[in-house]
Amino acid sequence: MSATRVLAQYAADTTYDDLPEKVVVQAKEVIRDSLGCLIGGAALPAGRRIRDSITPMAADGRATVAGEERRVVPAWASYINAQLTNLLDFDDTLETNALGHPGATIIPPALALAEQRGSSGKAFLTAVVVGYDVYSRIATAAKPTLERSKQVRGLATWQIFGAVAAAVHVLGLDPEAAARAFGLAALHAPVPFVGKIYEERPMWALKNNFGWSAMGGVLGALFAAEGLDANHDILEGETGFWVMAGSDRYDSSLLTAGLGSTYSILNTSFKPYPTCRYTHSALDAVNSLIQSRDLRASEVRSVRIRSSSKIQSFADYRPQSFIDAEFSLPYLVAMLLLREPPGYRWVTAERWRDPVVLALADRVHLDVDPEVEIDLAQGFLRVRVAVELENNRVEEAEATHARGHPHKPLSVAELRLKFLDLAQPVIGSTAARQFSSLIDGLEDVQDIAELTADLANVALTNGSREDTG
Repeated sequence: MSATRVLAQYAADTTYDDLPEKVVVQAKEVIRDSLGCLIGGAALPAGRRIRDSITPMAADGRATVAGEERRVVPAWASYINAQLTNLLDFDDTLETNALGHPGATIIPPALALAEQRGSSGKAFLTAVVVGYDVYSRIATAAKPTLERSKQVRGLATWQIFGAVAAAVHVLGLDPEAAARAFGLAALHAPVPFVGKIYEERPMWALKNNFGWSAMGGVLGALFAAEGLDANHDILEGETGFWVMAGSDRYDSSLLTAGLGSTYSILNTSFKPYPTCRYTHSALDAVNSLIQSRDLRASEVRSVRIRSSSKIQSFADYRPQSFIDAEFSLPYLVAMLLLREPPGYRWVTAERWRDPVVLALADRVHLDVDPEVEIDLAQGFLRVRVAVELENNRVEEAEATHARGHPHKPLSVAELRLKFLDLAQPVIGSTAARQFSSLIDGLEDVQDIAELTADLANVALTNGSREDTG
């Protein structure tokens, strides 16, 4: 049996009872984290514009879009909610094997189809787990070399397989139909455009375009459910998907090794900052000095951050949008030095246009260190930081794995606080806490509509946030 068919069978046949308890616990955390990011993103003006562009042509369905009273068809609900989940760049990553944002393209499709079908919490949880497994394995097996990644790199390209795996499971497709769904979904995969958009400013509004992958996964599964045919072995051979996606290597053994006994979702990293993950090691190093040395912005003469050449991608000293701010390391360091708690205020126009913040950002210098190499397989920037103070004292720190990585996990309390910080200002404290409690007991939920009820109220209760620019 080909690897494509093995993965398809896994997505179709895995049951909730197959999952170890620790995997279920982790699935609840990634769901909570992603839905918190969805709620936060839905309340942004950009989130409203995305909704308003699509919902008029997507109505008359049964799936919820965050911040929209009208129910829409699952494919478009998946698109919108995936885009909104990634807007703040606060959503999870899988970085021990291949960097990406799996939650944004797995949880919205699983949720939309589960809501339409009246699926249980157990079915939803299982769909999320198999989605993480399938995506991570394919992205890892076909991960380009560092040299190729400088030209051709995609996240949404690979993440479409997590979306289709989750959709296959919720729809209850058999293994044969699931294999066809993989082939049909692959035809919707975005080109590997990440290198282009991340090197240019201003950043593009759709950024990773995860919505297209989420929707493409749903469409692939729906087409297969209706009997449409497709290649059953889309991953295999010299013309397989790895070649279509521009990769220069492929190790098929990684697709199935340990399948059903090792779970990729356990390698999820949760973000402590609403910024590109590649900035986090530097932010951690700076923050460690702020906390341990009680540094004050007024006494900082300069901050010098040394890392690989990748760091130059974040040398934007004058962000022009909230998305630019998420990728501006000098600006982000300034926010830390000003002791602004990581969260929504980091992306407000009030802050990224503030002359005081920008003047502090100008003291941050990004240098290439030939001794420090990026490890894309681990998804972090190894950094060295030196902070020079007005009294000529220099404080130094280093960082490798960023906080939130499986090797340096955030605590349960930190994860719960992150969710509440995102959700409470939008849906209110009581609703946010009830929502979080419902996730804790997802395995007892008989109809996932119980979980989606509050999502429609996003931006309808306390109002949307208008100051991101």
